[in-house]
Amino acid sequence: MLNGLIYVVLGFVLLMLVIMTYYLGSLKKDDQPAGSPDKHKESLLQSQGFLYTSIILIVVMALIFTWYLVRNTPWKHTCRNGSISW
Repeated sequence: MLNGLIYVVLGFVLLMLVIMTYYLGSLKKDDQPAGSPDKHKESLLQSQGFLYTSIILIVVMALIFTWYLVRNTPWKHTCRNGSISW
């Protein structure tokens, strides 16, 4: 039960991050502020980089959690003498 809840939370966070990157990309196309357009563009690029990094971290967390769940089960293979045995 707790495992499923963790996957749901990770999936929800991943979905929200993907939606945020979509809307952040549309902000580039909108009108630039009158003060300094270069600073506005730079801050958007930094925010977009932060969101992409967060997406990668969420995916890595899901992979590590999956490995943690299957580490002592028959689904985990062990490598002996260069051959994979199940």
